Amino acid sequence: MAATIKHRDDIDGLRAIAVGLVVLFHVGVPGITGGYVGVDVFFVISGYLITSLLLVEGEGRGRISLSDFYARRVRRLFPALMLVVLTTLILGTVWLLPVFQEQGELAKSAVATSLYLSNVYFWIFTGNYFDGPSDLQPLLHTWSLAVEEQFYLLWPFLFIGALWLRRGAAATLRSDLIKLVVAIFVVSLITCILTTDSHPRAAYYLMPARAWEFAVGGILPLILPKIRGDASKLGAFLSTAGIAAIIGSAIVLTEKSSFPGTNALWPTLGTAAVIAGGALNSTSLAVRALTVRPMVVIGLLSYSWYLWHWPLLAIARASSLTRSDLTRDALLGGVVAFIAAAITYRLVENPVRVKRPGPFARTAPTLWAGAAISVFMVSSAVALSLRAKYFAEHDPQYTAVISARMDTPPMRGNCHHDSPYKGLSERSKCVAGDPSHIVAVLWGDSHADHMSPVIQGYAENGSHGGILQRSFSSCRPVNAASLTVQSKDCLKFNEDVAKEIVELKKQGLEGVILSTMWASMFKDRNPYPPPAVAAMTDEQRYEEIVNAIDALVTKLEAENLRVLLVAPTYLLPAPTPQCLARHTIEECSVTRQHVEDYRKVSLAALQRIQAAHHSEHVRLWDPVQTLCDDQICLAKRGSVPMFTDDLHLSASGARLLVGSASDPLSWLTGMPTSQATSANLTTR
Repeated sequence: MAATIKHRDDIDGLRAIAVGLVVLFHVGVPGITGGYVGVDVFFVISGYLITSLLLVEGEGRGRISLSDFYARRVRRLFPALMLVVLTTLILGTVWLLPVFQEQGELAKSAVATSLYLSNVYFWIFTGNYFDGPSDLQPLLHTWSLAVEEQFYLLWPFLFIGALWLRRGAAATLRSDLIKLVVAIFVVSLITCILTTDSHPRAAYYLMPARAWEFAVGGILPLILPKIRGDASKLGAFLSTAGIAAIIGSAIVLTEKSSFPGTNALWPTLGTAAVIAGGALNSTSLAVRALTVRPMVVIGLLSYSWYLWHWPLLAIARASSLTRSDLTRDALLGGVVAFIAAAITYRLVENPVRVKRPGPFARTAPTLWAGAAISVFMVSSAVALSLRAKYFAEHDPQYTAVISARMDTPPMRGNCHHDSPYKGLSERSKCVAGDPSHIVAVLWGDSHADHMSPVIQGYAENGSHGGILQRSFSSCRPVNAASLTVQSKDCLKFNEDVAKEIVELKKQGLEGVILSTMWASMFKDRNPYPPPAVAAMTDEQRYEEIVNAIDALVTKLEAENLRVLLVAPTYLLPAPTPQCLARHTIEECSVTRQHVEDYRKVSLAALQRIQAAHHSEHVRLWDPVQTLCDDQICLAKRGSVPMFTDDLHLSASGARLLVGSASDPLSWLTGMPTSQATSANLTTR
């Protein structure tokens, strides 16, 4: 007979809070900036319930049946998940592109999801700076299901080991398990805290750094029976405090918060408090709030709602190229996904789990059915991948936009840095022009990298000397306490570049080009600012950033170097190649007014810095004067798509700037005026 435990409506209510926070966060409801903590709530609940079931079976039978346990997990989780994955694959063939890996990545993630390895997949294949955003991947949310399944795969062996050590006796099972669970909690929590700083993606996605959250739930059924006497007041307090900790975390934390790490303790321990509080006092006000009928119903539908909401949001955002639309997302992720969840629960999830029709009636057929469904899903995903590959290679509509996406700066592979930083690239491979006589350094983030075709085109037009590229993704050449804290790799990179500039000055260096995503600097905020910075007004923060930029310019000027500031370009509402594959050039372009509004603050700051220095030492060059006319900034000029994504110029687009850049570059490098005029004319 299968092990059972008493159903608790308050845990359904807790599930309702968890899924509600996740959906509100993903939809983009203001104020729920840390709604992702709902996943941590689910982890603790799973640890509590699975441990409770295994404990009942271990104490009652003196052994654990792995086949029965895994069959129950298949019935509970597999049918609804595979229905959603199959539906997502079908929707992907209609609404996603066969190029830019939209359908290809969906297919790969579907394979990983079917094997409960999607957390490993997303850990390995998401996060590269120039890749498409991971939040547009329809199955991204399945990473948490993979973590849970990996927990389910390993946790029963904890009980089997404890029972074996006692030769089948269950009398001391609880005390032995407490020691083991506490050990897992300590090791995993330490792992989580350490890797959150050093390897944040691993800490977020991988089970070893999340096991402590399951352990927090798992310890509860082992210790709650040990509490003696009237604990109703304690229970009421725990339930109330736990709910406050969960909701407070969802409000206080943001996407920029260090997570999981120690920040995950609040929702995790809060969930444990709610579960414990409900066990100690089932009639408290907090528990009664959790057990009202709507909360219980939402809790029962929480698994299916979680499954449905994200694919609908991600596919809609990818196909419409609009990331944020509160009305649309609330309708899809909220209403439509909830209706789909109710249908799935009624027709698939609950019947398979309770009534066990057909192959799900007995243990062995259930496991074989799960394996067969997995094979079918993998085959379907492979078919989608092959279909996408065929269209990408043979359809002219798509081959053209693929070329646009791949039109990246030729020096990027050798000269553009990213984490992990292992030192500056070989200098001779990163010079446009004469590597034996470096006259300028291009320094900045990816917005320096996308300007490298400009310096190459300039060098090809007869400039004297060479220009060295030094760029690092998301790494500003300046730092300020109010800005988002830059990584250790970034800080070391900037330190190395500064030293190299001093060295090159002794060898004839004339100037430095500073190019970065200036506009983002005035929008970024340090999530953990020092008290003095936290108290800054917006005006004071603006002054701090301007002073930080000016300090760098002044330092370079003190080295008797000229400084060329590259004015900010602009941010498009959608990646240009993907947009051109779906819409007209006009629909993919932006107005000049939109561009000026976007860069107003940062451009004014650079103009102010330029005015504060002598024109023979510091100048400002504005690419937008060439990229745009008075009315519009085109996404495509003639046959040339101007951007490879939504913010980086294509190599061909950047080369159109060589003419307007020739004069400021000639001033920077000390080229005689006659040569500058000749170079300028050849590019017009």
